Amino acid sequence: MVRTPPSLLESVKRVGFLGPCLAAVLASADGKGSPTIAVPLTCLVTTGFWIRQARKSGTDAAFWRLGLAGTVAALCGFVALGLGFDATSPMVLVPFVSSYGLMAASQRAIIRSRALPMTFGTVLDGVLVALVGSAGLIWLSQSVEAQNRGLSPIFEVYAILDLFLLGSSINLGSAFRWRIPRQIQLVIWAQIALLVGDLLPMFAPPSVIALGFTPRLMVVGYLLIAAALLAPNRWSAAVEVQQNSRRVFVVAWAATPPALVLLLTPTGALPKLLAAATVLGVVIRLSSAYGLAKHQAALRQEARTDDLTGLPNRRAVRERLTELTGNSEPFAVAVMDLDDFKNVNDSLGHEAGDLLLRTVSLRLLRAANKFGGDVQMFRLGGDEFAAVVTDVEVLEQLAMEIRRLVSIPVSVESERIEQEVSIGFATYPTDALRPTELLRLADAAMYRAKRFGSGVERHAEDVSVDLNPLRMMTLLREALHNDTFELHYQPQIRLADGSVFGVEALFRLEHEGSYLQTEALIVSARSAGLLRELTDRVVERALSDLVKLSKHHPNLSLSLNVSAHDMSSGSLPERLLPAIRRHRIAASRVCIEVTEEALLGDPEVAARTVQVVRAAGVTVSMDDFGVGFSSFSNLRSLDVDEIKIDRSFVHGMVGNKRTEALILTIVDLARRLEARVIVEGIEEVDELTMARSLGIDIAQGWVFSKALPIAELQEWLKGSGNKISDHQIPGNKIPGHQISGNKIPGHQISGHQINKQLDVPQRAATN
Repeated sequence: MVRTPPSLLESVKRVGFLGPCLAAVLASADGKGSPTIAVPLTCLVTTGFWIRQARKSGTDAAFWRLGLAGTVAALCGFVALGLGFDATSPMVLVPFVSSYGLMAASQRAIIRSRALPMTFGTVLDGVLVALVGSAGLIWLSQSVEAQNRGLSPIFEVYAILDLFLLGSSINLGSAFRWRIPRQIQLVIWAQIALLVGDLLPMFAPPSVIALGFTPRLMVVGYLLIAAALLAPNRWSAAVEVQQNSRRVFVVAWAATPPALVLLLTPTGALPKLLAAATVLGVVIRLSSAYGLAKHQAALRQEARTDDLTGLPNRRAVRERLTELTGNSEPFAVAVMDLDDFKNVNDSLGHEAGDLLLRTVSLRLLRAANKFGGDVQMFRLGGDEFAAVVTDVEVLEQLAMEIRRLVSIPVSVESERIEQEVSIGFATYPTDALRPTELLRLADAAMYRAKRFGSGVERHAEDVSVDLNPLRMMTLLREALHNDTFELHYQPQIRLADGSVFGVEALFRLEHEGSYLQTEALIVSARSAGLLRELTDRVVERALSDLVKLSKHHPNLSLSLNVSAHDMSSGSLPERLLPAIRRHRIAASRVCIEVTEEALLGDPEVAARTVQVVRAAGVTVSMDDFGVGFSSFSNLRSLDVDEIKIDRSFVHGMVGNKRTEALILTIVDLARRLEARVIVEGIEEVDELTMARSLGIDIAQGWVFSKALPIAELQEWLKGSGNKISDHQIPGNKIPGHQISGNKIPGHQISGHQINKQLDVPQRAATN
């Protein structure tokens, strides 16, 4: 059972037993603030809870230990005051002053342990709060002449120190982007209570001051105990530190009005000086934030622009589609692919291909300009482009104009090239509601246009992946009976030397020019009782293809996805192992990929299945690692040779310190288990570079190649020489292609376009 962290109110309720104690203290305190038995009791209880938290907190132990020391020092100062020592006495002064440094150090410790972003701006936020607060405090103390009350000026010093500690807390909040965990919120409220306790003797009426130090100490202790009762590390995974532009200037804008009021109000020189420093700090903060925002905007623009053509890239089109799907207005997506572009690369070389791509991109922009701001062009990669059209009425005109402009002959190295383009359309919300689905349907329509030679195709409802279950079941039965299904293979690359490690087999079923959604096919197979037959047919076909590949690539590995039914039935070894022997393939070259779902039916049978196949030499991979709730517990009960990190980690990997830390943890775990690490879904060069820097062994994804039919895979392997080494990027080697120029390998090999979303590793026979 997964337990959620308690709310802030629930945390306070958990220490509700202190309520009667607090009432008793208020009743027993005399009018002179004499201490009661609750003072040492509060110190003892608070210290005990914080010691317990410090021992259990793991990563955050330094925060709790330093905070414990600061809390004890502050409480000791209160005890000394309650025992009658003067506020200027070293017995009071030393513990109080040291508590401020210790609490500030504890906040710095949490910033370091959680790798929170510390910038000049976040530090300045805390300084602004301390400056404007101190200026206001001094002005108020001068105005009410607090010194005439017979109180020591040391109270003003304590209050200023409280303000600087509060500024340190603001610094921490800014580092958290104001998504502060509940534990830290309670500690900050305790600091505010300390500040109020120091301000009361200066400004409150005598009746309030007469309540003494005991109740104030009880409030502080109450909050600190509530913080310590929250489970250690429970909040850590939920912390988000991404930039939120609406919160960047919260402190700056909040500090400006009181600073201006102090500058315009008759007061002493010191408050005016502090107020002026606050205004100057606000100006610096805003200028720094503006410069940083400008730099980040330039980096974002660069990351979303294709180097070769200057068009927005695949990342940009995803963001644009996400933005448009947030509205209710209809729009369309067009996917365009140049026909037989591979011949240009093969005959004239990549430089000629680059020149042709730049020419085509200029012509696409020219076509878009004819329709004003209703059309925006993108380059998806290789010879594939996309257009986002906000006025669906101009689709046919746009397609005609694009085909006309692209077909104008181009002279490249004295050769006259007459280039054609195939275009596919899909519309929102008629055809699909999600950006990835729109791109997939448009890509499928483009493939039909290429296959049938029509040039332009719109998504047709009768070839939607969302066929009714009965129709899907019928198509699957026919495909298995007639052996008309396809297997596509996505290469897996060793990052250490760029060699091709193996391929993953993925199930495909074509229907009227489009590939049906594999997940829906698996559901139909399960309903029709076809999962076992589907697995056996896929295994047989994949092993047969591996034999073909072995003639030139004898060490190539084959990964097969297996279903929950295969694992829980216990029959997989008696079906898989004879097939491997029949094809005379070394068992060590075959890997079965197991998901958490496949282990839930009957864990004991699944564990025995893994033991049997591993004993025969077959390797086992824990697929989609990190997605389920019990991936780590599965590793405890299963021996695996490979951990496959799910693609959901990849898309947030670059620039995300938390994701980087998680992947590093998985890699270290795999090393200790003597397992290799593979990551799927690598699409961008920067993702590939980071994967290698994190120590990942093997990678697969569109940056190398999409999933390919066996014939195209053979050509791809022949072109790569079974080793990826022709193109250098920082810290890595990737396939023999121009990433910044022409095509990724899957696009070089053929015009056979396969929808990208279908490259998600499938379950069941390829499950």
